[in-house]
Amino acid sequence: MDAHGYDVATPTYTDPEAVREPFPDFPAGYVLRALDELPRQGGRAPWRSAMNYLVDSVALRWGRVDGAMVFTGARTTRVRS
Repeated sequence: MDAHGYDVATPTYTDPEAVREPFPDFPAGYVLRALDELPRQGGRAPWRSAMNYLVDSVALRWGRVDGAMVFTGARTTRVRS
């Protein structure tokens, strides 16, 4: 980001046909009763959590975020990844 003069990286979820699913995918009664108050996740990467530490840590460290981030900075205009 520094090399390109970006100060801010903002995740964006702009796919109009994308499915938004409950997060977490956990069928306990207390979770099901609170689904409308819990965050959502997307139907595919990078907006989907595997709910598995090893899989998620690899995806967070080396996964691609093409099309999911907008980079901005004081000296730049808005640029999509």
